[in-house]
Formats: sequence, C-alpha cells, structure tokens
Amino acid sequence: MAFNVQANDSDSLEQLSKTLRQGSYSNPDEIDLPAVSSVPAKLRDKTIELSDEEIEEKFRAIAKRYVNSNLIDVRNKPNGNIVDKLKRGQSVFIYDVSGYWERISKENESPKWVDSNSLCSTNDCYKPIESNISNKLSSYTPRSTVYTPKKQVSSVGGCSCGSGNFCYGPRGGRYCYTSGGNKSYR
Repeated sequence: MAFNVQANDSDSLEQLSKTLRQGSYSNPDEIDLPAVSSVPAKLRDKTIELSDEEIEEKFRAIAKRYVNSNLIDVRNKPNGNIVDKLKRGQSVFIYDVSGYWERISKENESPKWVDSNSLCSTNDCYKPIESNISNKLSSYTPRSTVYTPKKQVSSVGGCSCGSGNFCYGPRGGRYCYTSGGNKSYR
C-alpha cells in the first residue's frame, strides 16, 4: 500500500511538472494572488534611481573612502611613480587592495594607487578636529631651558663643626662637616 501512495505522489509530481512547463497551471483553490507587476507605494518610495555610470561605479567598487590628508600622491602602482594628487575631502571608490595600498582606478583604466593610511571611511571623517588641547599646544610658549648653576655657598673648610660656622643647604637646613668629613645636620 505504501508503494502505491509513493507511486501516486510520484505521478502527481510528474503531472505538476508537466503542467508548469506548459505554463497552463491554475490554482485549484481559486485564491486571489496580487499581481506581480504592481509595486506597493511604500516600496516605490524607497527606490533610489541611479544612472548607468553610478551603478557601474558603485557596484564594482568594494568601498568608498575619503582623502584624510591635505594632499596625497596618486601612484601608478604601490610605491610607484606619482601620476596625480588628491586633496582633503575628495571621495574615491576602492577597487582593489594590496597591503597598505588601495587601487582607485577601474580595471580598464590606467592604474592609480593611494596609501590607505591617508584615507578614511566615514562621512566627514576628513574634517580637521579643532580641540582645546590643540589650541593650548599652539599657544604654549616653553620656558627657557638654559641651565644656570647656583653658587656654591660653602666649602668644606668654612663649614667645619669645630669652627662654629654652619653652612646652609638649598632648602634652608644647617649643616657642618665633622673632622671625619661627614655632614652633621644641626
């Protein structure tokens, strides 16, 4: 009996497959299905229209980056000859990566490579950030670094404990030298 059920299922699948190939299938339950060609307004509002050129650039590029230095060199290969320059804020599409180098030219164009350390990925990432620290650093004037030695106030002979003379240290402490040459603080 199980064999017959499988045979019937197999026949049904064959019949359905044949009907679908002929394009003459109709739904036996007569369910109303929405027409495929009608696009809901909500979806239509979210559609972005792009020109063929924009589609070409956006869908073959692997990333969009921005120049994050005042001026960067564009080279004909990684570490190659300079062929152009780019300014801060210019956007570029990346088509290939090799180490720290990114190719900004398409396959059919002459090769153009830039150093990836001079690029950033987020919108407005290339704008210089003004901060209090940088303002303080630019207005900072260092004090003189010239070393001026202090006068030697005393000598061993003038500060002997036996003479009754005391010497004064840099912090105001009094001391004298004993006959053994050691300091004695008073």
